[in-house]
This record gives sequence, C-alpha cells and structure tokens, in this order.
Amino acid sequence: MAESLGKSDDYEVHVALPREGWLTEQLIHTKAQFHFIGHPTLTSREGLSYQLRFIFQSVRAIWKFYRFCKQLRPDLVHLNTSVSPFALIGAKLLGIPIIVHYREKPGRPLIFKALNLLNAVFADGFISNSQFMKNSLAFGYDKTTVFYDASDMPEKITGPAGDKHILVITRFSEDKGLDLDLDVLSLILQKVPDAHMDVVGGVIDRHEHFAREIQRRISEPPLAGKVTLHGWQEDLISFMENVDMLLHLPKVEETFGLILVEACAHGLPCVAFNKGGMPEIVQNGANGFLVEDGDVSGAADRCIELLTHLRLTREMGKAGRKKVEEGFSPAQEDLKIRELYDAFRRN
Repeated sequence: MAESLGKSDDYEVHVALPREGWLTEQLIHTKAQFHFIGHPTLTSREGLSYQLRFIFQSVRAIWKFYRFCKQLRPDLVHLNTSVSPFALIGAKLLGIPIIVHYREKPGRPLIFKALNLLNAVFADGFISNSQFMKNSLAFGYDKTTVFYDASDMPEKITGPAGDKHILVITRFSEDKGLDLDLDVLSLILQKVPDAHMDVVGGVIDRHEHFAREIQRRISEPPLAGKVTLHGWQEDLISFMENVDMLLHLPKVEETFGLILVEACAHGLPCVAFNKGGMPEIVQNGANGFLVEDGDVSGAADRCIELLTHLRLTREMGKAGRKKVEEGFSPAQEDLKIRELYDAFRRN
C-alpha cells in the first residue's frame, strides 16, 4: 500500500511504527516516510497481565499519537490493526477521519468485543480482510468493506515440483498447529514413505518449549529424516518452487490466510481446515481441499491424494493461480483502497 500510494502525487504517506524491524527495511524502498512513536501492541499470545499492562501503556500512547498528528496534520489515519485503540482517540481529538483495518481477533472474546465497540464509536469506516472477519463484528458491520490481502504474482506458475514435498509455513507456537502438521505427516508416511515436509518459520518468544517438543518429535521415528526445518525466511519463492503443495492447519480461527493466497499464486494446491477466512481462498476440490477443523486423518488422506496424483495436483495449481489473478491481485486492491481513501479523507 505504501509503495503504491507513494507513486501518486495525490498522496504523501507517513507510517507510524512502534520500533525498528523488518517493516522499516521494506519502507526504505518506498517514498513513505516512517516515524517511531513507541506505541504498545496487543497480542493474544500473551497472558492477561500483559493485556492489562497494555491498557495502562495506551493512555500514554494516546497523548504521544495526538502530538504526532497535531504536528503532521494528516488528512486521514489508516489504523492498520484493530487492537491498538490509542490512535483512535488521539486522531479523534483532532477531528481527523479514521479507518480501522480489522485483521485479527484477540483470543479473549470479551476483549475483542470491547475493542470492536471502541472502534465503532470513534472510527469513521472499517476494512476487514475477509467476509468471515466482517461477520465476526458485533458493531460497525454496515460501515465495513471487505478488502482481501493481495499477493504479488510470479511471472509464471512454479509448482508443483512432483517430488512429494509438503510445504508448511508457520510460526512455532501452539496456536499455529505445527504439531498437527506432524501428525498428518506421520499418517502420510504410512502410504507414501518417500514424502517429505519442509517447514519455514521461526520460534515465537515464550514458545521455546513448543519448539523443543517439535525438535524431539522430528528426531524420532517415523519422522526422523522426513522433516527439514528451514527457520525464518524472508524470501519464500525458492521454497514454493520445490514443493508439491501447502499444508495449513492452524488451531485458531485465522481471519484470512495470506500464505494460502501466495501458494495459489505459485500454482500450489492447499489443504486447510474449513474455518475462519480460509474457505474464501481455498475452494474444496477446485484449488485444494478443505477438511473439518481438527480432522487430521482427513487432511492426511487429501495430502496423499495430491502427492500421488500429479496431474490432479497440477490442475488444482492452475485453478489456484486463476483464482488469485481474478480476486487477490494487487492492482485490484490498490484501486479499492484509493477509492475508499478518497471517500473519507479530509479536504
């Protein structure tokens, strides 16, 4: 978004960040100006004490964001998350229009509902990253527009490779379901002994015990030698060029699933749980398979079908690529976001 809007003389893009990180490195290559304001972030992966501290930290953040906006005087504030309400109040005090982007659901329903109500009171419009996310809102539904996260399109389909390799892109935390992926692989190996799983992703803070358990499991039969951990990787293209499919079985209800879109863009069929925003990306039997939540055996059966029928895998890969071209292209999303901005920004 920052790169696209920066190409237009109609927009001057400023990005407020809590701290330096990977996004800073990406923004350097755009015309966007970025600022570090040290605001707190809320995550459902932390305990209740962390979330209570977040409330107190937000009071200070409101004042900091108010001063930041007073100096910058933006025409519009796009809050790129629904769980950092300090910017809502800070911008509202100055009468600046606000758009809130719903991308996630906190694990505690009461917190999610409270944030949803706060957003509905202060924001002027909303974006949700899926119809599932929009349907989850108790407040502000009628002011919400669904914008799917877009994927950059490789020039041509790169998969499937035909080597019986399964790709998993995840974070090492219990809610992301890597242990379920390994359960699926154990069942697959009973019928496809030369199958292999490539896992890309890093360890989440305070989930080191989960990572150690994963390491233990893949060092013992039947998984020994059948799983390669590649760690965190910024460039995923090379991994998608050398596998046959993507397996994605998170335990939480993900509101979208951008990795599924990226896999489809590369011509890889996907196997995923039928929940959250994933059915909006994966059409069962067309560009992959959906199985009921927790159905490890069913997921294994669908993976075996893809690994042993290369023609089917390639047909589904082509269908996935077509779906991304028609519904998840950056050009389409850029046009929609510009139209929304023009409708709300202050003259």
